[in-house]
Amino acid sequence: DLNDPDNKSVKKMVHVKDCDTDSEKEFHRFETKWGGLDLGVNSFVQNNKPFITPACFKDLELVDVPVVVNIHVFRSQLNMRAGHLNMNYGVYFELNNYKFRSSNFMIGKIDSVAFDESQSSLKKNKLFCSYVHLPVMLEFVANPKKPESSFRFAIGGSAGYLVDAHTKRVLPTDEKIKEHDDFNLNQMRYGLTARVGAGDVNFFVTYTF
Repeated sequence: DLNDPDNKSVKKMVHVKDCDTDSEKEFHRFETKWGGLDLGVNSFVQNNKPFITPACFKDLELVDVPVVVNIHVFRSQLNMRAGHLNMNYGVYFELNNYKFRSSNFMIGKIDSVAFDESQSSLKKNKLFCSYVHLPVMLEFVANPKKPESSFRFAIGGSAGYLVDAHTKRVLPTDEKIKEHDDFNLNQMRYGLTARVGAGDVNFFVTYTF
């Protein structure tokens, strides 16, 4: 009888364990990682199409496949859906080297792409350019409790700004000549980018407009 003064009620305290604190990795809403390195290959693009060296631009023929190195300053992510989905962004520097087969070298400080004839065979003839990029991506993580081995996929876009560009020529006498100019490269670059991988090993692709 609830109205019976002699009735003694017993209250039970039930402790509900937070599944996140019992997980193998504590869930954080916001995370930042410092440093990182990407290695890849790239190629020229003209009018948003793969560049095929025409006869008039034979001096642009490359010795080998150009290598690109991305040096990440930081990468931050905002975790959603218990870590399965996140938005990440950061800053990285893109370093490109293009080694030309021809000894003819690019002419700077003009409004078109042109080459000057070298008086001797060069030991090295290359174009270097670097961009600073701001990427923004949406990422899916299969198992956020085990990020060191979980499958992940991300897609998004990036915007970049030309930081430096120069040519470097090495003469037969080992004398080195550098010329700094933009060489009619795009000052701003926009593109789509995607990543897929597991843990700390990822493959990436970037298409620049």
